Amino acid sequence: MGARAFILAMLETQMTPPSPQRPPGLMTRFWQWFDGLLTIEQPKPAGPTPHRLFAHLRYALGQTRIIGPLLPVVSIVSAAASALIPLAVGVAIDTFVLPSQSQTDWPMGLFIGVLIAAFVLPVVLEVVFLALMLPLFHAKFVTLMKRHMHKHLQTMSWRYFQNEFAGRIGTKVNAVGHSTHDLLHIYLDQVFFVSTLVIVSLGVLAYVSFWLMLPMLVWMVLFAGTLALLYPIAQRKNRASFEAASTMNGALVDTYTNAQTVQLFARNDVEDEVVIETMRENARLRQDANLWFFLMDNVLMVLNYLLIGVLFGMSILLWSKGWASAGAIAVALPIGLRVTDSAEWIMRITTQIAEESGTLQEALDTLAVPPDMVDIPDAPDLVITQGSIRFEGVDFAYEASDTLVEGLSFFIRPGEKIALVGPSGAGKTSLTSLLLRLFDVDAGQILIDGQDIARVDRNSLRQQIAVVTQDTSLLHRSVIDNIRYGTPAADPSAVEDAARRAGAHDFIVGLRDNEGRRGYAARVGERGVKLSGGQRQRIALARVLLKDAPILVFDEATSALDSETEALLQEQLALVSESKTVLTIAHRLSTIQHADRIFVMNKGRIVQEGTHAALIKQGGLYAELWSRQASSSVE
Repeated sequence: MGARAFILAMLETQMTPPSPQRPPGLMTRFWQWFDGLLTIEQPKPAGPTPHRLFAHLRYALGQTRIIGPLLPVVSIVSAAASALIPLAVGVAIDTFVLPSQSQTDWPMGLFIGVLIAAFVLPVVLEVVFLALMLPLFHAKFVTLMKRHMHKHLQTMSWRYFQNEFAGRIGTKVNAVGHSTHDLLHIYLDQVFFVSTLVIVSLGVLAYVSFWLMLPMLVWMVLFAGTLALLYPIAQRKNRASFEAASTMNGALVDTYTNAQTVQLFARNDVEDEVVIETMRENARLRQDANLWFFLMDNVLMVLNYLLIGVLFGMSILLWSKGWASAGAIAVALPIGLRVTDSAEWIMRITTQIAEESGTLQEALDTLAVPPDMVDIPDAPDLVITQGSIRFEGVDFAYEASDTLVEGLSFFIRPGEKIALVGPSGAGKTSLTSLLLRLFDVDAGQILIDGQDIARVDRNSLRQQIAVVTQDTSLLHRSVIDNIRYGTPAADPSAVEDAARRAGAHDFIVGLRDNEGRRGYAARVGERGVKLSGGQRQRIALARVLLKDAPILVFDEATSALDSETEALLQEQLALVSESKTVLTIAHRLSTIQHADRIFVMNKGRIVQEGTHAALIKQGGLYAELWSRQASSSVE
């Protein structure tokens, strides 16, 4: 059993929960203290999320409490002690083996002290701190970094998620956790260790022989110059490679997410070629980066061999002429070997730094962007007492050159039932998205009960509006969790009642997932893929019925249902909506004939407004749409 395994086994034994009669032991108390230094529940610090590499690492270091600052101290002490081992050997040779050649005169107490520091201190520090404490610290820190980045992403607008692959986002959140940990460990432990070892070794050589120090000094300059010249190029190449890998992962996730569409259109070969092309680009850029790392590693390796050769030759020359003692030679060669070993370590960690830095910076470029939609400081909660809605001169465009809604103004009275109709692309769904503040308006304002929604807390706004969208996606959780998603405290009986009213209870009780869970406990699959479109829509309707919000938005809420089920649900929705303000988007005009008012939209504007009967009598776009649908039903 190795030292680390032995220590871990001893710690596990010591950490056995104490009996009620016996107080916790010293090791248990130490573990409880250490375990409490970092928790994954630590809140994310206020302020913007750093998006530059070293700013992010400073922020991450601040989350490590005492462990982060302590790590370089341990590394420096351990490296300095290790560098003294050849000196202790050299002094021993000069003092006890060849005293006639000795150029040093150390007191015995100092000699013993150096021996203890050189041989005992590194072992204690390596085992207790590096081999034991850091692995126990690792999992929490990685998880905390992921959690903080996830917390930041929760502040992003819907526009952000529309423009990014979900698979890429998930990959990069994971990369932030692991790469941040690895880079901090490299910089705080390995870089400090190697730097201290080289500097102290240089000092030891200067102490035993100025001439033996010179090759080491020249080597340090050449080594640092090579790194300064080649490392930035290798790092840029590596970042390009990671970006290509991220694009490849996004293409893979896109293909798997839309597997049914790919198969229905028999496009397997086409999608395979799309993915292979991203793989080719990833392989090409990875090969390019590897070539630069190979060049850098080999140049540094040649410098290492030159250092050993020069040190060996100079040692023989100086000893033969009596300019250096045997002890000095015994110091120089082991130091040269140790430093070149460390240089090979530097080459490895330099490659790792380039890879992890490229990975982390590319992830930060995507994730750590400022939110494009923020609440005002100390934004109050929205308070709905009646449920009136007013749009005043609202302009909106997804892109600056593509105006979608222009000069939109209207007023909806409390409890009024409004239907939005019009051709595809008229701006109906955009209007409801603006009401929910999924996007901010470019001009004008939207008010609910006289309160500008841009000046209230977004969450409080959305908590008081219940929505069923035309693209009904469910979370990969149980049916009951999906239904009470907007009302997490609802009891099972209330959930079942909502499901019955939505016509979902009968099929829910017959569900069974692949792990044997049944009924309301069954999981529905990613985005609800295990259910039909109609089943997903009924669960979404049950969620709205349970939430009981003062404002309801139905965007093609029953489009996936058959006519009979739709008619039954319309009755339920009418009962639920009696005292609420309702916006309904519908393509089937027969479902909105009884609306208080119908807004007819076209090209981002309301071109007609009135009841069904008034609009039919008036003629125009609504009458044309009605006539077209009536003709289709007759046929």
